[in-house]
Amino acid sequence: MKLSGALLILLGSLLTGRQYALSRRRELRSLTALCAALERMERELSARALPLPELIALLARETAAPATAFFTLLYERLSSLGERSFRALWQDAAQLALSMLSSRERDAFCELGAALGRYPLEQQTAAIRRCRDRLTARRDALAHSLKDDLRLGWGLSASLGFLLWILLI
Repeated sequence: MKLSGALLILLGSLLTGRQYALSRRRELRSLTALCAALERMERELSARALPLPELIALLARETAAPATAFFTLLYERLSSLGERSFRALWQDAAQLALSMLSSRERDAFCELGAALGRYPLEQQTAAIRRCRDRLTARRDALAHSLKDDLRLGWGLSASLGFLLWILLI
């Protein structure tokens, strides 16, 4: 009985390490998708000067997850634009669809909603570029440290599991 309990604790700690690894990879994929979506947004605004509703619909159809979820949610909420500001709609959609990002990354993304549709095109594209640069820097740092972070997460969870196993046996 004691041995099976200890094995369950070991298994639980290893699953915690696996969950950590999955969350780090998901964050990297999310940042990659958002950076690509922001790059596309900047290109479309610069080249075609699409109105925001059309641009958001385009991005909802043609981006990767979770950017697709964000832009789809934002597009669905555009009908309440008169009642609420675009910035508030952008922030709500970001809070709901981009929960896998850290609060710092989500805040950087939310700042962009304040500039879109309010300023001249050049300032909007500059705001997109600033946001994309911040997210890209975070993505690159995460990609660089991912292998070491995953080893550390697996190692710590396995060590904790073995330590608990030894204490219980």
